Amino acid sequence: MPSSDLPSVWWTPRKARGCARPADVIGVPTSFEVDGEQYKAVTAGWGLDAQGVQNGIDRIRGTKTVVPKAGTVLVFKLRKA
Repeated sequence: MPSSDLPSVWWTPRKARGCARPADVIGVPTSFEVDGEQYKAVTAGWGLDAQGVQNGIDRIRGTKTVVPKAGTVLVFKLRKA
């Protein structure tokens, strides 16, 4: 599909619609279909990667920080053209 046929924005973050997002997107989007409806999904939030980075900072500072595990899968239903 030529890039001119693609929408410039294919989803709107929940925060823009008045709801808080759990965290920034950290994963690669995927697309799937259920009963003829098309969806996009992506992971967001913190997890093992963030804890690993924080562990390195804590070693330098001599501190101990617990990073909350609050990962989320955001799923967006696409409108039919």
